[in-house]
This record gives sequence, C-alpha cells and structure tokens, in this order.
Amino acid sequence: MPRFYVTSRGRSGVSFGCLGSLVVGFIYLMAAVLFIGIVVAIGGIFMAALIVSLLALGVHRVMLAVSPGYRAHRAVQGPFRPTSKVIASTAKVIGGAKP
Repeated sequence: MPRFYVTSRGRSGVSFGCLGSLVVGFIYLMAAVLFIGIVVAIGGIFMAALIVSLLALGVHRVMLAVSPGYRAHRAVQGPFRPTSKVIASTAKVIGGAKP
C-alpha cells in the first residue's frame, strides 16, 4: 500500500517506499519476461510446425522421384481431396437421417 505524506510545501504526496518500489519494479520485470517468453514460445511452435510440414513435403517429393511403387500407389489412390470426402460423407449422413 502506498504511504501518504506531506511535503515541505504543504502538499500531500504518495510513496511506496524503497522496498515497495523494488517490489513493483520486480513485478513489472517478471511480467515483461513472461510476456516475451510467451511470444517466443508461440513463435517457436509456429516455426517448428512450419519446418515439420516442409520436411514432410520434401520426403513426399523425394519418394515420388525415387520410388516407382510410390508413384503407382499415388496414381491409383488419386489426388488428395479431403473436402470432397467430407462433403460426400456429410451428404450420406444427412440422406440417412431423413424419415
């Protein structure tokens, strides 16, 4: 709690005292460190996800270039279209729910 005192000119002032100022400064410092740490952690997670996705894409491209069996499997499987699969399965569920 701040302490109230009267200055030599007759006006009232507020002081946290020496220890109070140190505590408030320490709290501000810890808040800044926590904020910066959270920002760095979120950025690190984003960068790690980006690196993993690029590595997966690279492995996929290498497998397509090197392995004829992988290319044949991909040709039989067809292109990757998850939205069309979601739409088709949703239509089946809706169609099956009609009385």
